[in-house]
Amino acid sequence: MAIMVFVFASTLIIRTGGINISTLVSQLDKENSCFNASYRMISDSMITQWELLFMDLGIKDVPFWYVMYYIKMFDEISHQSTNGCIPLSTIIKTGSSNARSNALATCAIMQSLGYDVLCFYNDEECYLGLSLDDTWVVRKGNWVEKDGKNYYLKEFDLTTPVGSLLTTEPASRYLSLGAKSRDLKTIPPVHFLPPFNGDIIIKKLVWNFKDSTYTVLSLIPEEQVQWTNNLPPSLYGMALSGMAELENMGVIEQLRSIINGMSEYDGVNCLYRLCQSEVICQYDGTQPIKSISKQLTEGRNDCDGRSVMLYALLRTVMDYQEDAIVFLSWPNHIALGLKPDEAETNQRLINRQAYFADGYAILDAAYSGDTKWGDKMARLSDTCEIIR
Repeated sequence: MAIMVFVFASTLIIRTGGINISTLVSQLDKENSCFNASYRMISDSMITQWELLFMDLGIKDVPFWYVMYYIKMFDEISHQSTNGCIPLSTIIKTGSSNARSNALATCAIMQSLGYDVLCFYNDEECYLGLSLDDTWVVRKGNWVEKDGKNYYLKEFDLTTPVGSLLTTEPASRYLSLGAKSRDLKTIPPVHFLPPFNGDIIIKKLVWNFKDSTYTVLSLIPEEQVQWTNNLPPSLYGMALSGMAELENMGVIEQLRSIINGMSEYDGVNCLYRLCQSEVICQYDGTQPIKSISKQLTEGRNDCDGRSVMLYALLRTVMDYQEDAIVFLSWPNHIALGLKPDEAETNQRLINRQAYFADGYAILDAAYSGDTKWGDKMARLSDTCEIIR
């Protein structure tokens, strides 16, 4: 899938004609002064208070959710809009701010906490730039390159996925201030979610396996759908979050009771059939990678989404370890590869002439019909990329 590249180059902006250099430098000086004022205000005691709050909220050590928390915080405390660059202390005291000031203050806080988050902006646009850990495996998104690193753009809201933009004609260059430290950490994938309150969406998961029909009731918090909508379109990022989402939905123990007593081969195929069920989610090849919560509530997904869901189910319901499952990639297609845990299962797959990639037997939840663990579409080549 294509990635749209936005190249950061403030020096290139200065080199091109038609730009008033003194005006540009003055603007950067003001915003740098504002950013520095916000950064200096953040004390060790404030950081300690935030860490205690994150512990209470159930998001400690999950910096991606820190960013979402601060977006929500600034949205709530910014009661009126004003011009210019407003430092953090003034925003808190007066409730007066604007999008760029809120973004710069968020960057100051995240950098104080040790994470690599920058602000990219021009006269019309303003984004947070998140330096994501490579283990997310982002498949598509808008990003800016700066100092040899990619920063995925996040609208300053709680509705737009990281890497997606609301504007249809984004700029090719943005201004940005430098980071306060060279030792800032990238943002890792989400491994767990906070407990959510509020309304619940009830979704029946219905599928057939070996002449039997199974039904599981999933209770999906509406807040969970909203929060996970912010995740970037990524393979392992969505899959790891999906493990926590399934836990919150209360489906894991229900599914374990169904596959309890089945062989490894049948247990995997039962979950495989769940992910293929058109009653649960209709296949739609135009869909972006979405969280499991969004897939289930919207009732649509593609090969990426089905693979993400199957990954999370295998890890949580059957307790496969991280190194047992990988994503397999062909041009315009994604499936899973799963290493059998038992010798008997492995031999059964070999006897069926299953497709293996470096010891991983294919699980393609987008391959419809009478298919099982190890079946590969004929149109796919015999070589693929293993995404670890």
